[in-house]
Amino acid sequence: MAASRPASLSLIPAALALLASAGIAAATTAGAEARGEPSWVVNSAGSASVAGVLLILAAVTLTRAAVVGWAAALLAVGYAILLAGSGRAIDPWAPLFGLGILLSAELAFTARELRRPHASTFGLELSRWLRLLAVAGAGGVIGAAATVVASTVPGSVPGLLAGSAGAVCLVALAAWMRGRGAHRPGATPPD
Repeated sequence: MAASRPASLSLIPAALALLASAGIAAATTAGAEARGEPSWVVNSAGSASVAGVLLILAAVTLTRAAVVGWAAALLAVGYAILLAGSGRAIDPWAPLFGLGILLSAELAFTARELRRPHASTFGLELSRWLRLLAVAGAGGVIGAAATVVASTVPGSVPGLLAGSAGAVCLVALAAWMRGRGAHRPGATPPD
């Protein structure tokens, strides 16, 4: 049986997850206010985002994996309310919001995993984070390219096609990477 890890080891990713999610919530609310959105948009986007931050806090405190998905969804809903309320078809900051939500969720998962006793090694964790950074980098590049294409081409059909193709590629890449790491010795078992 593997020895338990010290609880303090999970504090760094837990604090970073909270910081990332709070940054998303603050940017969403500040963005709505800066654009002069109606109060219902500001309040709705802010409420959904704050609920996402509170669920991240619950996830890292209670070590419940299912809560992380709901937290990421609420952060995304807050941002979607901001976009719907603004009426703008394209937001150049969208890739950064997506990366921030991904980062906060992954950090919350990492904090949860570091509190569980398992036989994970530094090499396995480094490999996982390198794969995550590869997916996040690819998503950022594809998202930025789709945003540029959609904002420069009238009608934004090429942007829609590029964004859709990018999303399909990212899902395929994530599924392929998940399949490569799912059966490794020392991999953390699901809840």
